[in-house]
This record gives sequence, structure tokens and C-alpha cells, in this order.
Amino acid sequence: MSKRKIAILGGDGRFSVLAETLCEKGYECAVWETADTGLCESVRCVDWRGAVNYASAVILPLPTTTDGTVLNMVNGVEAPTLSELISAMSTNTLLLVGNAPGAVIAYAKEKGIDVEDYFVSDVFETKNALPTVEGALRLAMENLVKTVSGSSFAILGYGRIGKLLADRLVKLGGAVTVYARREESRTLAELYGCRAEPIPNIRCSDYDIVFNTIPTDTISTVVKEPAPTLLLDIAPQSKLAHSAVLRRNGIEVLEAPSLPGRFFPITAGEILSECIIKLLHKKGVFSE
Repeated sequence: MSKRKIAILGGDGRFSVLAETLCEKGYECAVWETADTGLCESVRCVDWRGAVNYASAVILPLPTTTDGTVLNMVNGVEAPTLSELISAMSTNTLLLVGNAPGAVIAYAKEKGIDVEDYFVSDVFETKNALPTVEGALRLAMENLVKTVSGSSFAILGYGRIGKLLADRLVKLGGAVTVYARREESRTLAELYGCRAEPIPNIRCSDYDIVFNTIPTDTISTVVKEPAPTLLLDIAPQSKLAHSAVLRRNGIEVLEAPSLPGRFFPITAGEILSECIIKLLHKKGVFSE
């Protein structure tokens, strides 16, 4: 195996695990402002250009950006714009982004950069569901004044996250109501021990905690009554914390982005590493 340089820009603790895994497999890793939880033999760069220079692949954090313009940084350092970063890359460099807007991917392709979004992998999303749900349960327990058993919960959405979250809450003795658009999803939720309703029927005041797993704001238009309830937003793309309707009705929104990296960096890092290495092999950046 011939060594090739891989750049990792930003990222939480799981990206440190990724760097360590890549080094162990013979990659040369150059990191910039990645959470330092033991970066092994990685080269720590003082600026992002030094990391990107001569790299065969550049790996960006998850999510790659929170505003569609600037690279997402967890430590508050001044970050480059994505257009600035992409313009600095050579056309023979592979760019790996995480849940990036379509406009960012389109811009990279326009500049002749080969770009892949590792977040859209079915394997990654499925395996990432477990640490996401366990992180959500941890936050819920920290904010409850009683046990999960005997508490009542609403879950907006019944995709990968919603299904697993509902299953865990029911097994812990919680009373769970799933709010989903599709009748098929509602029927399935009922088969697994939940109540199920269409989204417009929600009454937030009936629940100790409401979990949102839908990446759009589907709740602001259907809230009809004041509800001093906690809404735990696992899909912060929905921007529920900015909803004047929810604030006006006394609903406290707790945004919960990147739960796997926040609470379980080793497990999340192993999942991320598996996905990234498969992409590197698929794109011919490295072969064993």
C-alpha cells in the first residue's frame, strides 16, 4: 500500500477516531481543528490550507455546514467558506462531505471536484441510528423529573430514528404516541405497541416530552394550544428553535444535533470510519 495524504477538517470526537483508524491502516492524515481525543500519528496543521495541500482526499465534518456557506466548526474558530475551500482544492482531490446542501455539492462538481456525501449511505444512516437514539434517551432522562416508565412521549416521524426510539421507549415502560403522515407508518407503530395519529392531531400538552425526527417544521402549523412541554429536536435542520409559534405556546425546544459524536465518539467514530474507508476504496484513493 502506498501512503497517500488524507485531510480531515474540523469535526467532533468521532473524527479523531477516524484519523486514528486511517493512520492504523497506513494512511497519512493531516488534521485541522479536529477534536483532539488522541490523534495518534496524525499531522496537526496550523491552518486548513496546509491540511488540504497535496491531499488525495479531504473529509469535512458532519454536518458540513449549518448555514449553507461556512464550514461547520465545533470549537468556534474562524472557518473558511465552503466556496473558498473548494476553490483551493485541486481537481484530482476527492471531497467527502457530510449531509451537505445540494448547492455545495453542485458547486464542487462545477469546479471539477469529485464529491461524495458519506451521510447519505444507507449503511451509515442505519448504523448511526442506534447512538442517535441512545443519545436522545440520555437527554430525555436528564430533563425528566420522573422515570421513563410511567411518562408519556410523542414522536414526530416514524423513519429509522423514530422506529428505534419508539421501540426503546416502549420497552422502558413509556407510553408512546407516534405522529406520522403515512397511514402505513401509523399502522406499523400500533403493531409495535404505540398509539398512532396523523400529525395535525397532536396535542403537545398531553406529553412529558415530544421528540421531533422530521427534518422540516411540520409542527408549528398544527399547534393549537399552550403547552409547557419540552420538544427535543433530533433533526435540527427543522429549525424548530426559531419557531415563534412554539415559543408563544410555551414549548421549550432543545436542539440535539450530532448526538453520536457528542455522547458516543468511539462507537460513532467506528461507524464513520467504516463508511469513509469504503468510499476511499470505491473511489480508488487507496487500495489494500
